[in-house]
Amino acid sequence: MEAVSLTEARRSLTTLIAKASDPNSDPVIISVRGKPRAALISVEMLEKMQKAKYREQSHRIFDELDALNKALVNK
Repeated sequence: MEAVSLTEARRSLTTLIAKASDPNSDPVIISVRGKPRAALISVEMLEKMQKAKYREQSHRIFDELDALNKALVNK
């Protein structure tokens, strides 16, 4: 995983975007004052992460609804 300072990211943003655009590449970590603050990732990776998050949230909601339904049936 590549890590660069914010100053370096500003200087080489075009190159970093080209690297991060590859869906098989690792994220590029951008640090501010030596601390990681952001990650540059491909749109494909972002979409995969969002889908996984929404899928997890949907499963949790359906599990809660299932539990409520079972509680109502058992009353």
